[in-house]
Amino acid sequence: MPEDLRPQIPLLKKVLNTMGIQTFEKAGIEADDIIGTLAKRYKGETIIYTGDKDSFQLVDETTSVYFTRRGITDTDIYSIENFKEKTQIEPLQIIDLKACMGDSSDNIPGIVGVGEKTALDLVTKYGSLENVYEHLDDFKGKLLEKIVNGKD
Repeated sequence: MPEDLRPQIPLLKKVLNTMGIQTFEKAGIEADDIIGTLAKRYKGETIIYTGDKDSFQLVDETTSVYFTRRGITDTDIYSIENFKEKTQIEPLQIIDLKACMGDSSDNIPGIVGVGEKTALDLVTKYGSLENVYEHLDDFKGKLLEKIVNGKD
């Protein structure tokens, strides 16, 4: 957390409490993990406003993600009805996508040398990272080398 944001948190909590908005926190647990847990436990309609694409894996029949591009007014809505059209994959395949391409913000190394486009091609064609490794005979050259070396 940026240091200049830290002193604003108590004031924000006070404002939210005054507005009757419930907050949740737990030491050592990241906010996105709390949001994901609550979204899966709550059975009603859930809308998550975030700039974190990791939340895409939470999209289901009751959960939509309003992806914030700039501020909170410029959003792109991801729902179960439009997710595959927008991303070419299913929500739970986000996990496989991130595992292929990596994500430095979440300390996921991924397969070195495989970017988003190649990762998307692999997940789209094979469905999962596990299936990529079950079809190693389909690959050759540098891509095969990257996939084999990136298995761990």
